[in-house]
Amino acid sequence: MKLRSTWKGLLAIPLCATLLMTDFEKGKAADAELYEDNIIINNNPGNTDFITVAGIKSGDELFVYDHPSMYTPIEVKKATSSVLRFTSKKLKDEQQTLYFVLKRGGQQVGTYKSVTYDAPGTNHIGQSGYHLVNRAGFNDYLKIHDARKGFSYKIYDSQELSRVIASATASKDGYLSIKVTLPKYENEFEKKSVYLTSSAPGSRTSKAQQILITPEHSNPINAKTVTVKNNKNYADTININPATIGSTIKVYRTKKETTYVTPATEKYEPTVIASRVAKGNQTTVYVPQLGTKAGYVYVTITESGELESDPVKIKFGKEK
Repeated sequence: MKLRSTWKGLLAIPLCATLLMTDFEKGKAADAELYEDNIIINNNPGNTDFITVAGIKSGDELFVYDHPSMYTPIEVKKATSSVLRFTSKKLKDEQQTLYFVLKRGGQQVGTYKSVTYDAPGTNHIGQSGYHLVNRAGFNDYLKIHDARKGFSYKIYDSQELSRVIASATASKDGYLSIKVTLPKYENEFEKKSVYLTSSAPGSRTSKAQQILITPEHSNPINAKTVTVKNNKNYADTININPATIGSTIKVYRTKKETTYVTPATEKYEPTVIASRVAKGNQTTVYVPQLGTKAGYVYVTITESGELESDPVKIKFGKEK
């Protein structure tokens, strides 16, 4: 978040700024100047920082200072277009005010501008940025979709944050899977939660995010128990043997992220091409046509009282 600085009303204008403002008042400065709303500071803990300044002209020079004396600039950059964007390693991981001076043809353009940026946030994970995989009789995981390299993530079993039950440090930006033993899910009236925190290297720990534990996901189907027949003149069949009576078998043409569905991502989920509830110790799902060529389908199972399993990729041959 970008905050407007309160320095202008509290500090005496430094000598260099006074001289430059005098030139501006005499009409010697150029006719366009900086605006705070056109200055964006992205301060990323443990990562490269960025400064963007818009509404300027090619050839303009930008001077950036980290002290109101504006004696020694920490950055001097020359614009090649109306937007100047550059990286900086001079920003501190704390709230700080920067001072910007724009020069055109060697003369200052308007007055200096000051912009205060917040300390870099560590709580960068939104509600759609993670999901729990709670499997019956199998390993549980917390999967973070947008982890940041060098950040540490800790999972606690209570809001008091007294006991860490799992932790990991991301070795790269992107996907991070943390193995964890989740407390047993009780019922819809006695739901349990775990709590997630994150912290950048050398920074304070974020506030804890509560993550509600969902019912357990069914174990994925064993691919060896699935047989697919790609028939030429009649419906194709997918046989599961053994199967659990009352379980629901679903077939997809493409992989389904069964454990990560939100209102925002649901529309991207693939269509179920066939499904069947098992009536006996084995069941057959009928598909109108898988196609003439060999290929793959993805099969899931949902046991009674549990959530849909992860998909299993099943190969089938060409029509016979």
